[in-house]
Amino acid sequence: MMKLFKYKKNIGSPLIFFFLLFNTSLFVNAQFIEYASPVKLPKGINSEAEESLPILAPDNTSLYFVRTLSEKNVKGKKGGQDVWISKKDNKGNWSEAINDFNRLNSRGNNAVIGFNATGSRVYLLNNYRRGSFFNKGISYSDFKYGSWSPPTVVHLKNLNPQSLFYGFYMHPSEKILLVSMEGKESMGKEDLYVILKDNSGEWGDPIHLGNTVNTAGYEIAPFLSQDGTTLYFSSNGHKGLGDADIFVSKRLYKSWNIWTKPENLGDSINSKKFDAYFSITPDSTIFFTSNRAGGLTDVYQSKMTKKDVSEILNLEEIEESPTPDPNKKLQRVSNAEVNEFLGVSIPRLVYFQINSFDIKPEDKELIYYIAGKIENEKKYFLEIVGHTDEEGSAGYNMKLSVNRAEAVKEYFTSLGINPNRMIVVGKGASQPLEKSTSQDKRNEKNRRVEINFLK
Repeated sequence: MMKLFKYKKNIGSPLIFFFLLFNTSLFVNAQFIEYASPVKLPKGINSEAEESLPILAPDNTSLYFVRTLSEKNVKGKKGGQDVWISKKDNKGNWSEAINDFNRLNSRGNNAVIGFNATGSRVYLLNNYRRGSFFNKGISYSDFKYGSWSPPTVVHLKNLNPQSLFYGFYMHPSEKILLVSMEGKESMGKEDLYVILKDNSGEWGDPIHLGNTVNTAGYEIAPFLSQDGTTLYFSSNGHKGLGDADIFVSKRLYKSWNIWTKPENLGDSINSKKFDAYFSITPDSTIFFTSNRAGGLTDVYQSKMTKKDVSEILNLEEIEESPTPDPNKKLQRVSNAEVNEFLGVSIPRLVYFQINSFDIKPEDKELIYYIAGKIENEKKYFLEIVGHTDEEGSAGYNMKLSVNRAEAVKEYFTSLGINPNRMIVVGKGASQPLEKSTSQDKRNEKNRRVEINFLK
């Protein structure tokens, strides 16, 4: 959570913010995201047993969830988990849940982990090979002739959870499978992985989502947005309100292991107890489970709303931030140390159009990623160095290079990084990455800002 600044009403502020979390409002792309107070769903869905993994089918009326430790499960209270379903009528009322799926519920642990885009195919936890009730993996069933077909096993290569605790989420594209499990690369009890389907229909090996998302604690219950860029999950390893909380992170550079710093959804959604199994529908209805009322977990419903910012916001500093010690000369940090700190090796360069110091959207991702990393690492400072190509006079290029560096600094500031932690330097055209030809002095690789780490 960004700690250095809060917002207040103001006119005349030049800053438009990309991402700010304050109290329980998430501010993204010049919008506030707010969550309605969660409502516990009625007794037809919640019971004295444990309810979890709620997910709304694409028909927007069928809520599937898992019930554990219920005498009404197919094989009784000790007979594993069952899939249950409740239907919503046109008045918004939920029906009494049923588990009458003679093909989907077995003696093992059963759960719905996703649907295809139309809802005609459901994906299920574990496989349903005859005689195998706890065989790790997933299966699918198709809705045909008024009922679900016998489940078919999905063949996954090199999926080998190291413990009995694991979970899945199948994206509606049917090409992205998120996994929570303890694997060989895991940092804690359970980490998040992704398995991708290639163009030939084959599933690849699990890919670890990296140490921005994963921690020494556990990360479970992943859910991915429709566009495949926003990840929701639960964790007790990131800073939260108590037990496991629900977090959100954005995928950067189309990579599966470069993510924004996970943000806690705040006390509108999370509690001091266990909160998990978040899912969100196209109309921004939210379902999740929590044991905040005491006892076992129940299903809750909320709503996400986005409010456009009608007034420009200004930052007011509310926390001390370190400034460089005047008696200590800051030194550049080696690339090896920076890469280890960031958790990934990426060029720390921001490129610009000719005669421009406007930051391009794709380069804002880099700044945002670095800001999330250094926010609480007070030992690091930033040296922001502006450069230009060789077109133009020396005086013009020097001013342009400073403007570019200042633009990057201003964007870091909008993300909560104290300006005292940044040093701006302009180099004009004196340090080209590539020498331009006599015919063309506008080499785009020279129109850049370098972001160096100091300590």
